[in-house]
Amino acid sequence: MTGARLEFFDTDDDLTAKAAAQWPAGCEILLDGSDAEKAITLAGLLQARHYTVAVTPALAAHGAGSIGKARSPHASDHVIVVAASGTAVTHALWAYRELSDLKVFAPRSDHFWDRRFFFVICPPKTGGHMLMNFLGRIGFKPHLPISGMLSDGRIYYANGIDQHAEFSLDPYHAPDYRMQALASTVCLFLVRDPRDVAVSLAHFLHAPPQQFHDNKNLPPLYSSWHPYFSTMPDQYERLLRVIEGGDGWPDLKHFLAPFEPWSSQPNTVMLRYEDLVGEAGGGTTERQQMAVWQFQLACHFPGTTASLCQKLYDTGSATYRAGRIGSHLEEFQQAHIDAYRKLAPSPFTADGYGRKATLLKPFRLALPSYAFAMRLTNAVRTRLALDVAGDVVCDIDGDIAVICQMAGDSSKRIEVASPSPIQAAHNSLPKAVEQITTFLEENGFLLYSQTKTARQETIVLSAPTAAVQYARPTPISRNDEYNIIGYGNAYLAIAASLGDIDITALGTGYFRKLIGSRLIVQADSLNTLLSELRIDLPVAHPEREAPKQLEVPKVIESDTFGFNLVSYNEKILAVALRAGDIDLRDLGVRQKLTRDSLLFSFSSLSEAREILRLRHQVDRLTAVMNHLVAATTDTLPPHANAPKLLIENYKGFNLVALGQEVFAVSTAAGPTNLTDQAERTALQASKRLFTAPNLSAAFSAVDRATTKL
Repeated sequence: MTGARLEFFDTDDDLTAKAAAQWPAGCEILLDGSDAEKAITLAGLLQARHYTVAVTPALAAHGAGSIGKARSPHASDHVIVVAASGTAVTHALWAYRELSDLKVFAPRSDHFWDRRFFFVICPPKTGGHMLMNFLGRIGFKPHLPISGMLSDGRIYYANGIDQHAEFSLDPYHAPDYRMQALASTVCLFLVRDPRDVAVSLAHFLHAPPQQFHDNKNLPPLYSSWHPYFSTMPDQYERLLRVIEGGDGWPDLKHFLAPFEPWSSQPNTVMLRYEDLVGEAGGGTTERQQMAVWQFQLACHFPGTTASLCQKLYDTGSATYRAGRIGSHLEEFQQAHIDAYRKLAPSPFTADGYGRKATLLKPFRLALPSYAFAMRLTNAVRTRLALDVAGDVVCDIDGDIAVICQMAGDSSKRIEVASPSPIQAAHNSLPKAVEQITTFLEENGFLLYSQTKTARQETIVLSAPTAAVQYARPTPISRNDEYNIIGYGNAYLAIAASLGDIDITALGTGYFRKLIGSRLIVQADSLNTLLSELRIDLPVAHPEREAPKQLEVPKVIESDTFGFNLVSYNEKILAVALRAGDIDLRDLGVRQKLTRDSLLFSFSSLSEAREILRLRHQVDRLTAVMNHLVAATTDTLPPHANAPKLLIENYKGFNLVALGQEVFAVSTAAGPTNLTDQAERTALQASKRLFTAPNLSAAFSAVDRATTKL
């Protein structure tokens, strides 16, 4: 692949100038991508410069077949990608990952390497320093070490065996990464033959401290375990202990297991150490260049593959020893081979590490079709983030939480994009919110959450690291059938038959499956839980209240900003008026209302009033801002003959333009023909339709109808 090259362009003139400078006149250029209109324009410019133009079948299928012959790409092609989005560019580029000596031009997009964040995930002794040094030499700005927070860097090194929060998948789910558009990051996951990892670890843990800058910069893994491994008589014993584990050291399978889930995560590009080291490390130039080419395509990094390979292999790291592949073939004796086989299945066996003959097989990179879809996978939606009195109010997937900016490390801040409708809303709100301030002083970070058990994990993963304390399970009681725990603001009965289980690590889907099979029973109060189980248990912890008689929901305030306030189980529940007649004693009903944002839970009446008022003002301002944005791109004709939806579901009403008026139509009315005068009159009589001369007046009409003045 000595001739492989990837370049990026900003404009058509930029492209044609670069093509003329690098590609011989008269050569055939292959157009690929999904933007047929752009391809037709570009083909005219290229043909005017006497290039022959062909298209890929994919581009022809998008309507560009008239440009020239359609054919599949081949090695040594000259290719130009035409696509309207970064996602489309990435999908087009990735199709070339196994073709050699290509010359490819692609548009510079939001997927360009210097416009995104990158994660580097390296299990210990897999070549992490080599990869990080390579990225630094080609222009990436590293941030070391990862501490659970982003700062000014663009590479984040997810490594560190001594701190659980700094490896495995924890950094992937940390809140600040979500806030920093994790969906558009690239995760570079470096793996290595576990047998060579074992050999390297055994030597590393016995190395003299002077190797690490005279004891001033000891790696945590080394400083923790060097004294132990130094007591062993020889490399044979150290290597056996690294593989088998013992005395607190995990066996090799469990040592590497926390990293394996990265291989199936979206946006993950897996790189093999054996490929990257090239001939200098015992590999091949062909596999090294192919690995770097795939890195370029996934990360949108320009340059020639051959020149980048020259900057890759590094022997200058303090942890570098031999840096060659297959060292286990020299050091593994029969006892080591037997111990490794007992780990079955051994780590990363699916990634081509088995017998020596399979070591250099082409590596399948884990890049799912939705990898760069610019969306978070298994992540919450943070719609609003409002800075109030130094704290952040977030609407997280329908749940309102207030997160103190001082929670934990002072650098753990959630940044609010500027400008935004939310900051505009801030300017119209009172700066002193006594209820919020008082609660934050007493509780630290989380004001309240309407989440109930199954979605508790989502909220916890969306709060600062310190807020995880909020949802640590608290043992309460047990019998032969169930263990009773408090979890966040919920109570769980966990079947004893499940054995040891980390409730904080359960995914939402698996959690719901356990609930469906009654292996976990959930409730939002202890007495409700015990009542559902029909058992009477002693309460082990006095700070948790003993079972009481089931309360009856009691309405204590009607029609507060469109909600009835109900006292139930020592909570104030805000129930939307449009929820209709419901039985709040039914947990399933409460959960459904919560998911539909029709039910919210508060600790006090004053808190409920204040937050509902805040939500009301933000909802109205957001709706106005959405309308203003829509008005700049899609102006309504002065005499519209057909209804046009302006604002959907504002406090239970759709705001629709028709002619010179704006109609507020209740969503409860169902399908409605607004052009029928008789139907409009009937809806107005039942107060399910209001007429206004403009949008502002329509908002006011809905407010008067749904809000207690």
